[in-house]
Amino acid sequence: MGASVTLLYVTRAGAEPNQLARSHLDLALATLRALDVPAELLVCQAPSPSGGILEQATSGDYDLIVLGSHGPRSRLLFGASDITMGVIAAIDRHVLVVPPDAT
Repeated sequence: MGASVTLLYVTRAGAEPNQLARSHLDLALATLRALDVPAELLVCQAPSPSGGILEQATSGDYDLIVLGSHGPRSRLLFGASDITMGVIAAIDRHVLVVPPDAT
């Protein structure tokens, strides 16, 4: 289909992805490349995850933003700071939300 993928990981200023996150990102890159999908990893720093996602999404030329969701339970825990809901509410692009139990 000619698509390419940018994997985005947002950290706070001065931080790097932890070992578990880095392992998942490397595996995702390897999987995409094994499927002949051009892919890159972008690690950016921002005050909040949703802020970093929104900044990158609006500054890049992306047709679709794909977000994972932790489901309704996370909204009970995080309330208004739910990342997925915050991005959906503020973005001007198409968004695909992947449920937590999708494989």
